[in-house]
Amino acid sequence: MVGTGKRLFAAMALIAVLSAAACFSGCIGGAGGPEATPTPTPEATPAPTPVPALKGPASDEVAFMRVETGQAASALQSGEIDYYLTGLSPDVAAWLSTDPEIRLFLSPSAFHGIILNPAPGNGSGFNPFSIRDVRFAVQYLLDRQGISQSVFKGYAVPALVPIPESHPSYEVVRGAVQEFNISFDRAKAGELISRGMESAGAEKVGGRWVLDGKNVSINVIIPGERETAAAILESVSLELEREGFAVERAYYNRSQNSPVYYSDPGRLEWNVGAETWIYYRIGENLGAAFPTLPEKEGWWEYNSSELKLAEDRLDNYSSEAEWADANRMMARVGLNDSIGIWVACESSIFAARSDVAGLTEDRFLGLRAIANAREAYVPGSARLKIGSEETYVPGDSWNPYIVEHIYAMDIANTIKDPVFWSSPTTLETKPYRWNYSIAASDAAGSVAVPQDAFYWNASLEAWAPVAAGTTAKTKVSYDLSKYVGAKWHDGNAITWGDVIYTTAECWDSAVDPEKRSLGGENWDGYVKRIVAIKVSGNTLEMFTNDWGLSDEDTLYASGIYRRLMPWHLNAAIGKLVFEEKSMALQEYYVPEGSNVSPLNLANASHAEAVLAAMASLDYPKIAARTTLAGRNYASEAELAERIAQTGAWYRAHGHLVISDGAYYVDSYDSSDGTVRLKANRDPSYPFTRGEALPR
Repeated sequence: MVGTGKRLFAAMALIAVLSAAACFSGCIGGAGGPEATPTPTPEATPAPTPVPALKGPASDEVAFMRVETGQAASALQSGEIDYYLTGLSPDVAAWLSTDPEIRLFLSPSAFHGIILNPAPGNGSGFNPFSIRDVRFAVQYLLDRQGISQSVFKGYAVPALVPIPESHPSYEVVRGAVQEFNISFDRAKAGELISRGMESAGAEKVGGRWVLDGKNVSINVIIPGERETAAAILESVSLELEREGFAVERAYYNRSQNSPVYYSDPGRLEWNVGAETWIYYRIGENLGAAFPTLPEKEGWWEYNSSELKLAEDRLDNYSSEAEWADANRMMARVGLNDSIGIWVACESSIFAARSDVAGLTEDRFLGLRAIANAREAYVPGSARLKIGSEETYVPGDSWNPYIVEHIYAMDIANTIKDPVFWSSPTTLETKPYRWNYSIAASDAAGSVAVPQDAFYWNASLEAWAPVAAGTTAKTKVSYDLSKYVGAKWHDGNAITWGDVIYTTAECWDSAVDPEKRSLGGENWDGYVKRIVAIKVSGNTLEMFTNDWGLSDEDTLYASGIYRRLMPWHLNAAIGKLVFEEKSMALQEYYVPEGSNVSPLNLANASHAEAVLAAMASLDYPKIAARTTLAGRNYASEAELAERIAQTGAWYRAHGHLVISDGAYYVDSYDSSDGTVRLKANRDPSYPFTRGEALPR
């Protein structure tokens, strides 16, 4: 969840002072007076040439450095790092709080919970959590207050929905949450478990639940490297054992594929797992949401008519009252089903050295506010050093479609300029790289879609004009004058071809069944809202069926541009992933029995495979995606030029992590995990220090 928020920077201004020369040679004194004595004319002082403001961010370089959490305090105090982007433990925070050279930043941005597998088993054995009463009982087995104190040392509060209580949206669902009167109550839990288990034919023998002569077993998957998640699951395991279940604990580390995410729930390889959501951006309206089962074609799916109705209502409301009612319904359904269960809202504890200037104090995101890496600097130093528990895991996905872990996501969000962001003070949605204007009907009305607008026709593999009489709920006009014509990090120009190709490829991968199974489903939620697009001058007109209470809701479909990439890079990735199937977007999408690797553009061998695919691209396929209204926005000659430029970039930097923002990835040092960024000072980059950041 991004999941997923200025700076104090004094810029010197040179004031041009014009010295006017006084000329007396033609001047006469008073009438009849003596002739004035000529005065020498001084040389005029030339006006100084204005110094343009420096393009890009405040610091010339940023180093994301791998620092274990146990070493974070000493690294901060010694000046090895300037701030730490992984949440600190309460004990470390208490120690650092006495150091005048360190500042702490708290934000309720992390929600911790568990997920229960409700699958009936399909011959794989009996699953007690296929019974709603048994799942719901777990709500009462969680000592949320005790966990908040013991696991998080008071830096957390109990949570039943993933909305900070300080956020305005919490008041919308507060009453619905309170209806359940959920608290730590072993007696209540025991009653629910007994009722559910006895209805399934089980009986308690010697304090253990038995069915068909066998102890009823529960398999708990514990992520050993995530201390807080492990502690929560250990607590749950002890309570389940107390209630008479045989609990088997399986410990997984980061390099292993947890069955919670990588196995068909119907095979019952797990019963209980952990879930953590971290916000990267928080808008004006937050909804109740709960951990859900992973989905893959052919896997067992949980079907609930009430859940589907709640989801549909949240997608199709027509007023603030309807949205609030739908949100309350979702809270009730989620709590009642008890598949995903929230436990605690953690106040993530970030720390920075006191001499770091330009930091934004975001009350919800902490140091993950988007402005910080862009605007933070250390006076007298050109380099900003950011510590993190990890920078990126070499075997994980890092590509324009999927950035797998939070550590790489922090870097990806630093090098990419988003379309819009939220104000850290008002939470209001604000334009970032693309300005926008919204022409929306009310929820029941419609906006006419002009016949020179186009939609992607997947069956024809081409852009096609909309039918006469086509309507949408909203027209959003995006002004790309600060985008198209600037440069990608590799020096290639950003063109309309990049925007149009990305739109076509996302649209196609979301509707093509085979591409969906290989990761295209990630774009489904955005694409299904788009009716048509039109390019007019510097403006992208997007007609959608989005409608909302805030700009963020209405701009939802623009999520397909969240990691917009150069069209030739996009085409090469598509060739490898969707055509040759020699790479996968993520381990999750690796076909059964295949040993292909998740695509990581920071991996040299993967980057070389992409370059090879680039050299063998079929240009007519590209042209089909970049030809709109009879105009082709990507020429074959441009393809050759782009490939050459990107190849030169790779030879200089050793990777293909290419984006468009204030920093670019200069290098990655595999020996110590440091990712080095450099400021994007290209004249085409539109922003100077402090510009365009949401206030």
